[in-house]
Amino acid sequence: MGTGPREMAWIKDTYETFHPNDVNSLACVTGKPVTQGGVRGRTEATGLGVFTSIREAVSYKEDMDKLGLTTGIEGKRVVIQGM
Repeated sequence: MGTGPREMAWIKDTYETFHPNDVNSLACVTGKPVTQGGVRGRTEATGLGVFTSIREAVSYKEDMDKLGLTTGIEGKRVVIQGM
C-alpha cells in the first residue's frame, strides 16, 4: 500500500471509526483528497512554506553578516533535515 490520497482518506476514515466524537478528526492526517477534507494546493504547500521561510531568513543583513554570507537566496545551497 502506498501513501497517496486514497490511503490518506482511508487512514482518516479509520481514525474517525475509533474516535467518532473527535471534532478534529479531519486533521489527523494530511494528503487527503479534497472530497475527503483535503486542502487544494496541498502538493505545493509544504515546499512553498519552506521556500518562504528560507527567503525571509536570508533577508536579514545583520544575521547574514554574522554568518559571513550575503543577503538573498541567489548562489546559496540549503540543506533541510527533519522536515
